[in-house]
Amino acid sequence: MSSTTAVQSPQKAVVQKWLDAFGNADATGMLDLLDDSYEHHTFPKSLGRSALNKKENGERLRGMLPYFEKFTPQILDITEANNKVIAHVTSNTNTAFGVPYTNEYIFTFFFAEGSTTESEPKIIRCHEFKDTAFAARFLPAFLAAKAKAESKKA
Repeated sequence: MSSTTAVQSPQKAVVQKWLDAFGNADATGMLDLLDDSYEHHTFPKSLGRSALNKKENGERLRGMLPYFEKFTPQILDITEANNKVIAHVTSNTNTAFGVPYTNEYIFTFFFAEGSTTESEPKIIRCHEFKDTAFAARFLPAFLAAKAKAESKKA
């Protein structure tokens, strides 16, 4: 799905803009679409991650996204219901250190009641389910490659 897709609801359009910003490693573009009351929840709960508010999520994004090359998140499925959009998404890119990143997500974006009539509604909450098996393999490889690259600079 691209940004030039035929008529979309305002909520789906916001999700598409968020995914485009994500693919461009544009933390500011992502954060601009969030309400000040925003909460980000990462699942499954077995990961033990606490919910992040908008500021905390911004810090996480600004610390993480610069390490990734531009990529195009591919929407495999997108569904809209009352004040929410659910997107099944894959991503495929490399990190700045050459470690491949091929994750799969289910994002559920929540919007405030009545936000379907706004020209650009704000996201109030996101539930992010990620491929934990991939993440368990990726993180050690990424950290090792990052440490190696940083040791060469020293």
